[in-house]
Amino acid sequence: MTRIDNFADRLREQLGIPDDLRPDALDVLRRMKISKVISDYAEDPEAVGRDARWDADNRVIYLSTALWNAVLDGNDYDARFTVLHEVGHAVLGHTHRNRLTAGKRQFGRFVEADESDADQFALAFAIPLKFAALASTSGIASLADQFGLPQAQTSRRVVDLQRDLRVSRRQTTEHDIDNYTDAMRAMRINAINWNS
Repeated sequence: MTRIDNFADRLREQLGIPDDLRPDALDVLRRMKISKVISDYAEDPEAVGRDARWDADNRVIYLSTALWNAVLDGNDYDARFTVLHEVGHAVLGHTHRNRLTAGKRQFGRFVEADESDADQFALAFAIPLKFAALASTSGIASLADQFGLPQAQTSRRVVDLQRDLRVSRRQTTEHDIDNYTDAMRAMRINAINWNS
């Protein structure tokens, strides 16, 4: 289990949703505000398109009107992933922005690392390791529907979990590996079926 997986699991615990298969994105934000993980979340009518941003100075997650409406719909997996990505920035304490106030992209090694970590957090929050066994009867498309994520992101999480399995084999006891291997074997089979 990675550092980011641990942060995602701890947040689920703190919010009282450790076993929710598919937590509602706006409910996650509401619970984060109540738990004082963030100071607020708000609609940003001036934002363009389906944008979102983490304001580290004020500890607020802003969603564009279009994104807010897509999240309210509940079946827009890209919108849900975007919100969980911003949750990742908040939980991981990111202070770098990936765009300037004029809307121009800002890149650099810290920004790129933060963006990658926020993506990994969103995936770890949406598909915690303890739910990996659900993959035993599902392909990528079905998993994407179960967890409310885009298929490409779901596939990425499966690959991450497979990688973590290889690392954990070198770091854990045989007993730990047996439990984890059963869940990952099912995910490997489904990933192979999906890629065929």
